[in-house]
Amino acid sequence: MSERRRSAESEVSASAATRRQRGRAFLGGTRAARRALQLARRGLKPDAPRTWAAAEQKPNYDVVILGATSSGLALAHHLAVRYPPTTVAVIDPGHLGSDLGVRPRAFLHRLRTDPVRAALAARSRELYEELMVDEAMPLAPVASGHVVLARDREGLIELRWRAGVARADGSDVRFIDGHELGSMLQMIEASASERPVLAAVHDAEAAAVGLDALPFELALGAAAAGADILEGTPLLEVRLDRGRVSGIVTGRGATSVPLVVDCTANGTVDELVGLAPMVAPRRVQSIVTEPVQPFLRTSIEADGVTIAQSERGEIVAGMVVDPYPARYRNPSLEAGARLAATMVDLLPPVARLRVARQWVSTVETTPDGGPLVGPTDVEGLHLNRAWGTDALDFLPATAEALASYLRSGLAPPLLAAYDPRRFGPTLKPSPMQTEVATR
Repeated sequence: MSERRRSAESEVSASAATRRQRGRAFLGGTRAARRALQLARRGLKPDAPRTWAAAEQKPNYDVVILGATSSGLALAHHLAVRYPPTTVAVIDPGHLGSDLGVRPRAFLHRLRTDPVRAALAARSRELYEELMVDEAMPLAPVASGHVVLARDREGLIELRWRAGVARADGSDVRFIDGHELGSMLQMIEASASERPVLAAVHDAEAAAVGLDALPFELALGAAAAGADILEGTPLLEVRLDRGRVSGIVTGRGATSVPLVVDCTANGTVDELVGLAPMVAPRRVQSIVTEPVQPFLRTSIEADGVTIAQSERGEIVAGMVVDPYPARYRNPSLEAGARLAATMVDLLPPVARLRVARQWVSTVETTPDGGPLVGPTDVEGLHLNRAWGTDALDFLPATAEALASYLRSGLAPPLLAAYDPRRFGPTLKPSPMQTEVATR
């Protein structure tokens, strides 16, 4: 009996060990898996507190932010935490974090064509490291490096410009040859493809930030500092008094407020106030492969496509932005083929992988490609929109500069180039003005 018992116990122990090994292999020991387990343990406790208390709309606020997007929540976080006792409300007809379908990570590097964006990316990295509110939802950047490749003459000119912008800002970037590129990225083909890599620039200080918990982290910090997060609250009216914002009306009632910041992308405020059209929606697409063992430690950018490997081992390729305006979210075969061709051309072994899923979203773009950040011709109405696919890269730095402007009234030089009034009057002309102009 004792031998049979020992034999049975050993079989059970071996089976349990096998299950544990399979479980560890499935979870992969990634930060995302550990974070999910921490959240699950906390949520299953019988006395687990709410993430943030359900708020009621107050009759008066200092600032109302339209849109519980990452941009709106970051601004609310800065205003509530750094400028107390400012009363802040974030209203959204849906739920928070609805803009994260664009991509799951932000790449913080200085290889930009715009010096302002390079400075914003550098400042954003510092601020992301300070956004740690909950141990279960870390946002600290992970050093990964970023490589930009040039495969034709136009790409080489842009590459030199990017490197010059980064060096002028004090970043330690350097050119690397094909041999070093191949040893750095292991499977990349620098010269065997039809379009060989002519040159590459490496930013070793670049980092990536996982954004799966970003809106909740920002909402948690803002709510803890006294901001009201009002989900499921549609905007019905923006009240004006002599051309100045005096209040708003939502599905919960009326509120007096002198400052309103639009961080949405649905055009509701444009229709209510009569803002002139300044943006066009464009479709963005990415593809994701099945997971494999980690081999790509650095994010790669070539021909307008960024390729990186997620914590789960998936190869993510994006973002292809359509050259024409479109609001629909049907996947484009042309964009998907371009993403797959670029990925396979640079990383031939990836051709054996299956495409697991794809993302299709829409982003706002302006005629010059820059965002809309700052005041409008309606006194008290400000915009923080049209960042395209780069909103998450510059999120904390933009929120910091805009929050300072709202409380001090001094326009930050860093955002002067993105003033919405650079395209002309932000209000539509009245019918009488239109009639006179046509005559």
